[in-house]
Amino acid sequence: MYDPYAHAEALGVAVLARRIGAPTGLWVPRLRVIFVRPGLTARHERSVVAHEVAHVVLGHSATSRKEERAADALAARNLIDDRRFAEVARWTQQRHELAVELGVTERILGAYLDERERHAGN
Repeated sequence: MYDPYAHAEALGVAVLARRIGAPTGLWVPRLRVIFVRPGLTARHERSVVAHEVAHVVLGHSATSRKEERAADALAARNLIDDRRFAEVARWTQQRHELAVELGVTERILGAYLDERERHAGN
């Protein structure tokens, strides 16, 4: 199972809980730190950290909608195992239930489903 915290550590990036205003997470390249808003649920925090780690891996230093989508897509690929998704999807198609069972946010699940749809069309 993918561990975004271990991945951040392997990349030499610290993950710190800090009040950061409206965002739930923030990658600060010059500090090599990912800030995460305190008080998130475990699955929300895990999804946020995976998303911010994706920014690190993708070399993002600023954010645009395109970079946000790319970070969501990479986080989704890392967090959601295809076999586990298939197991859960056998008993529910409800997005919230799928997300909870997969341990991700609905946003990350949405990115995963978008990627599946995009690849099914090819």
